[in-house]
Amino acid sequence: MAIQLLKLTCKTLAICALGAGLMPSIASAAGNKTNADIQAQYRADVAHCKSPQATQDRNTCMKEAGAAMEEARRNQLVTGNPNYQQDAVNRCKALPTDRQQDCLMQMSGQDTVTKGSVDSGGILRETTITVPAKQ
Repeated sequence: MAIQLLKLTCKTLAICALGAGLMPSIASAAGNKTNADIQAQYRADVAHCKSPQATQDRNTCMKEAGAAMEEARRNQLVTGNPNYQQDAVNRCKALPTDRQQDCLMQMSGQDTVTKGSVDSGGILRETTITVPAKQ
C-alpha cells in the first residue's frame, strides 16, 4: 500500500510591532529626545499618515503615531532587538507544540520563499511542508 502525501502550504505574515507604515520615521524618534523633537517627529508621522505613501489605513496609522509619541516621551520607544534568531524562536514557542518545528523551519528559511520587506509593510514567508495523509 502506497502512502499518500498531502502538500500543505503555510504562510506567515510578519508585521512590525510598531506599524509597518511608520517604521522608518518611528525609529528616528527613539533615544533621548527633547519634547520639541518628539512633537516634530509626531507631526512628521501624522503627515506621513495623510500622504499617499502610507502603507496602512489612516486611523491605524494615526493611532500608531500617537502611541509612538507617548512611548518616546517615556523614553520607552524600542526600535528593535538585534537578537533576531531568539525573537524567531520565541514567536514559534507561542504556537501549539505540533506546529513549532514547522515554524522554526520556516523562520530559518529552509524550503521557504520570502517576499516583501519590513519597509514595504511586512514579510510574507511561504513554506511547502509535505506530510503523510491520514489513512
